[in-house]
Amino acid sequence: MACIEHERGSVMSGIRRAAAFLARIGYTLSRYKLLLIRLDSLLMLGLFGMAFYLGYLGWRDSLTAGHLAGTVLSLLGFITLLLLRARQYTLFVAEGLVSPLADPLHVEEKIWLHGTGFFSVSGMRRRFIELPAVIWRTELDEYILMAYVQVRGFPLLDAPEDERGLWYIFARPQDIRAVVAGFLYFGLSRRPALQVLYRESPSVEAAFYLSCDSAAQRDRLCHEFAMRAQVTPR
Repeated sequence: MACIEHERGSVMSGIRRAAAFLARIGYTLSRYKLLLIRLDSLLMLGLFGMAFYLGYLGWRDSLTAGHLAGTVLSLLGFITLLLLRARQYTLFVAEGLVSPLADPLHVEEKIWLHGTGFFSVSGMRRRFIELPAVIWRTELDEYILMAYVQVRGFPLLDAPEDERGLWYIFARPQDIRAVVAGFLYFGLSRRPALQVLYRESPSVEAAFYLSCDSAAQRDRLCHEFAMRAQVTPR
């Protein structure tokens, strides 16, 4: 039984890592446009078109193992990217085991990590994934997550040049609704992470994610948010 559970865990881990790799590709492509069309949309259209074309060839001539494999892989890639985009290319897995004791943050103490969520600046609001960021608690008891967005241009592609610079997420303890510990999968990485559900405005609830360099750093932030927001970490 233990062997079966281990094999299942290995399979799930492999699936998550493959999905995380596709999420990184999809998110990166979504940042650019060609003729006003996002590149992730073009990739999905290409995969769907490839599946249709290979299926047509198999029907017209004779179905071969190559036709079948190509059709299945193209459809699988299309469906996976579609599902990942519906999840905003964010693959967070809750595993609510945190250490029982952790020191609270000191005022203005800065913690370097990676941030995911809806950042804002100068009236603009954008969603970014796994940005190198820093978080701290101010003397007014407000959390600030600050990240710098870099934009690389490519020939023939429309890049989001207006997003270059510093972006922020602000959260007060009374706006935090829940804190969930787990892991964030993105690209080739699997990092200890927190999902923080909070009230972004009186009418908008959102979530941001903090992926950390270690489980100890994650657990410390988990206890910090839970203590000041008076919620039970999950």
